[in-house]
Amino acid sequence: MGRLFNGTSDVITATGINPNGFSALTISAWFKATSTGGGYAAVAGFGTNYAIYQIGTQVAGLTQHGGTGNQVGAAGSVAAGSWYNLVLTDDRSLMTLYLNGTSVATHTITGGPVGFDSIATWFIGTDPANEWFGGSIADVAYWNAALSSSDIAKLAAGTRPTNVNLANLKGWWPLDGYQSPEPDLSGNANNGTLTGTARILGPPQLWRLG
Repeated sequence: MGRLFNGTSDVITATGINPNGFSALTISAWFKATSTGGGYAAVAGFGTNYAIYQIGTQVAGLTQHGGTGNQVGAAGSVAAGSWYNLVLTDDRSLMTLYLNGTSVATHTITGGPVGFDSIATWFIGTDPANEWFGGSIADVAYWNAALSSSDIAKLAAGTRPTNVNLANLKGWWPLDGYQSPEPDLSGNANNGTLTGTARILGPPQLWRLG
């Protein structure tokens, strides 16, 4: 299952996210955009410093690393109406963006590596700049690790995050739509507060047991 976001006001927020002290970071989400025309559409916002986006007709991961403005993207990679698995890894020296299990872009971080910030709010469906996502989202997760390419391929094949590097899994919101607030099933219980959204059928890859 997943959640449908209207692109104007629907959002899920969670608090208690604190990657301060992480040696690396991976964020993963499934998404299906209603439209890929212009402007930002946030898939998963990580405070003001770390995010995954679908932006117009491209996908991009974004991080600021102390305000140096590092980012990585792959133009023309997505189409409206199709499900994609998007993963951003950041080991504090290299950012890599994966789409459906395949690396589509990398960026060497400039300005030197910095630590990850503690986060006031975790957003699903928008970001701190109110750049709203229109479409469906499922299986949002993050890890205290830069996942391997084999682990990322498993996510793209439909394996659920609890079966991918469980030791470093720090947040997992399946967005299956059975509970409100949306539970964080990573074991950290940073449950998400729903504003709007509707339950929908998720990506076919998740219809089997992961």
